[in-house]
Amino acid sequence: EEALEVSNSLFELGMLNVRVAKFADAEPFFKRCLDIREKVLGKEHPDISSVLHNLATVYAECAKYPESEALYQRCLTVREKALGKEHAAVAETLMNLGSLYDHQGKHAEAEAVGRVSDPAVHAVHRAGQFAVRPAHVLGDAIALPGLRAGLPDGVVRGVAGDADAGAEEAKVDADQR
Repeated sequence: EEALEVSNSLFELGMLNVRVAKFADAEPFFKRCLDIREKVLGKEHPDISSVLHNLATVYAECAKYPESEALYQRCLTVREKALGKEHAAVAETLMNLGSLYDHQGKHAEAEAVGRVSDPAVHAVHRAGQFAVRPAHVLGDAIALPGLRAGLPDGVVRGVAGDADAGAEEAKVDADQR
């Protein structure tokens, strides 16, 4: 249990660096956190998915695209197995993976991910699990078809599936959409 407490502290230090856009500084915290969680919980445990997701995001921000893609794919596998294909966290990972592809000019792959993510995004929307996030949090994800429709400039609807990132998100009630 002490190891998991250390892991949680490392995760928070990584998130602190992400929040101030020090992505390269966040990387070692997330890597060490992932190492601890994998040793204590196992490589397929759902509690590693938030670390995988955030480390993938850090890699994307540092232009380490192959590493980012591999971690998003692994995160997606863990989340789909643990949470189901229509969970908010799955939709979030799919949107970020699509954004990663789009950013690299892999538009066919981005479109394919968009088609796969569409049912998850719609399920999340119906369940009222969307949150308002600043556009920079999801980056190019707003370029994916249908994600930006009807939203004010500078704001994109993201999913509130990552409990570790939830502190900055404000839930949007279904009746406000």
